[in-house]
Amino acid sequence: GCGPTCIAMVAKVSYEKARRAAIKVAGFVPGGGGMMLYSVQKVLKHFKIESVLFHSQPKDWRELPALAIVSVIDPSTGFGHGVVFVRENDSELIYDSNNDRPVSCDHYELPPNGAYLEIL
Repeated sequence: GCGPTCIAMVAKVSYEKARRAAIKVAGFVPGGGGMMLYSVQKVLKHFKIESVLFHSQPKDWRELPALAIVSVIDPSTGFGHGVVFVRENDSELIYDSNNDRPVSCDHYELPPNGAYLEIL
């Protein structure tokens, strides 16, 4: 799932370790309906990573913090999806479990009712 993948990327742990922690700490059900950001936040805290949950989505990628887990619309399915947003040296990239390399933000849509986790 995208939740454990985002956790693995931010916590710098294996997907399997993130997935096990998501099951144990947040009740993640593999093959279920995915993870809400507040559950992702709980698992990040388990890995000693602090974050702040924002329930309002900025209209522009430039308004996001330098590192965040963001709710987006998956361009291939039209459904909600979690990705890791990173800004480095004026470059804004998305790390997505559905891609084998970072991609431009242009490939995604920020939903008006979305949310994000700022990673501290």
